Amino acid sequence: MDFLVETTIDRARFEAEAADRTAVLEAEQVRAAALAAAGLLLRLWRPADRADEWCNLGLWRAQDADALRTALESLPLAEWMAWDIRPLTDHPNDPRRSAPNSGSTA
Repeated sequence: MDFLVETTIDRARFEAEAADRTAVLEAEQVRAAALAAAGLLLRLWRPADRADEWCNLGLWRAQDADALRTALESLPLAEWMAWDIRPLTDHPNDPRRSAPNSGSTA
């Protein structure tokens, strides 16, 4: 199942609480790469209208919402993150869906 996840990081709290911020950020990069390699994290964007905030939009794939939550909670920044999780379903007008049979005369 695919999910659109909006992640917001409480930057001020992270900067106040994290003992070694550089190590946490490096570990976050490594963990995100591992989740991508495992096929869970498919895409990641920064919203242009929120460039001054620590937030992102991610396209994730997991067996179910519990598996997604487990993956998100495995991120080193998780204790400073808030997530808005939206399960996705196919749309009949999605341009990436298979094109109708081009040989049809109907």
